[in-house]
Amino acid sequence: MFTKLTPQRIRHDSGYVVQSGGRFSFQYLDGDLVAEIPIDRAQITGLYPDSMTIRKGSNSEVPTEQVREHILNRIIEGLKFWNIEYEICKGSPP
Repeated sequence: MFTKLTPQRIRHDSGYVVQSGGRFSFQYLDGDLVAEIPIDRAQITGLYPDSMTIRKGSNSEVPTEQVREHILNRIIEGLKFWNIEYEICKGSPP
């Protein structure tokens, strides 16, 4: 279950936050872990998980497929809460 903190920021009951990173990304925050996924906004929002970046503290990490999938699923839960239509895209945004 999500709680709306601001129009662009929501918190899940388990503690993680999903927020808009501006026009070109969504962000996932869980403790000191910060992930950012590039997007392409149109009628349907395109998500680019291949280009996801993850930082833990001040260190960048190359996410494993399992971690990338876990974070992507949590971001998608947030998009569903906001009723945002999305599609998973390959590669990098145009």
